[in-house]
Amino acid sequence: MKTINYDKYSTMSINQLISALNNAEKKQAKIKEKLKQELSEVKELISYLKSQIKSSLNKPRYYTIEKEQAKNPTETALESSKRAKA
Repeated sequence: MKTINYDKYSTMSINQLISALNNAEKKQAKIKEKLKQELSEVKELISYLKSQIKSSLNKPRYYTIEKEQAKNPTETALESSKRAKA
């Protein structure tokens, strides 16, 4: 962050001070708009990440009948034989 040199303003005329004030207010408005945009983008990202995490946590963590039927019959036979040997 840069430091402000107040000494240069102490020797300015009233017109120069008004001009400096206007410039500072414009700069402030520009910075506020930029920060507002960045904050909006970060909020949007946070919202998206929360929804992704929530949807991930809501997925079932067990096998359904459809998943079991989709297995290759050979894999099912191998698993059965391994269980029988154990």
